[in-house]
Amino acid sequence: MITELAELARLTGHQADALRYKALAGDIKTAFNTAFYDPARRRYVAADGTASQTAQALALDAGLVPDSERRAVLDALVELVYAFHPTGEGPHFSGGTIGMAPTVRALSAGGRDDVLWELIQRDEQPSYGYFLESTVANPGGMTTMGERWNRGDSKNHMILAQIEEWFHAGLAGIRAAEGATAYREMVFQPKIVGDLTSVKGHYNTPQGIARTHWERDGNRLRMTVTVPPNTVAEVWVPTLGGRVTGTPHRAKLLRSEGGYAVHRAPSGTYTFTVR
Repeated sequence: MITELAELARLTGHQADALRYKALAGDIKTAFNTAFYDPARRRYVAADGTASQTAQALALDAGLVPDSERRAVLDALVELVYAFHPTGEGPHFSGGTIGMAPTVRALSAGGRDDVLWELIQRDEQPSYGYFLESTVANPGGMTTMGERWNRGDSKNHMILAQIEEWFHAGLAGIRAAEGATAYREMVFQPKIVGDLTSVKGHYNTPQGIARTHWERDGNRLRMTVTVPPNTVAEVWVPTLGGRVTGTPHRAKLLRSEGGYAVHRAPSGTYTFTVR
């Protein structure tokens, strides 16, 4: 939050405040790591020495982890996800009101979408599959999101619904570019996971509707994106070990990075084919 305040101060011309908040953010980061980071175990711990999924995820998502330790903390988060299985086998989420959103974002930002995919395959409590199980109270399964993993309390709550953020920003791959205003710059970067063969999604931005639709057949992929008016986008096309066969008109190949062919594209609809 203090980092955002520093940026707001900079953008509104309050340079003295921007410098003060930037320094404060650095002091908070140092104090946080001094208090909670265990350098020997390379994870964040409570006063009694216990480490949780939420502790790792909150630190990663808030940008409090030193760059040199981010991979270790991400690995600790993954380890804790697979180690948590109060009923049946893992992996399972242990977070709730505070931890769910940071856990989803931290895993996806760290390139561990495979873990999120495995998490949503589980049917034992706690899991989304547990909500969908047919019961006397809910024949055919719950059609709303429960407040708690035990199907108790409120039956129509958003606390555990953060996985939908991953469906949109991860599987469909639609998000605003970092630092963008009103989605005038966007990123389309779908995550290809598990045995999923197709995803279609859209989002109503202030500039218009952004869309993605990808279909996979083995190592072949067809991906269509729509960039809204008054918008430019980076389009990250998963190459799946192959290559993009031709660049659509008006799209420009920028680079290859991390299993993607990265293109820049202005407003319009583009189809990419990978073989």
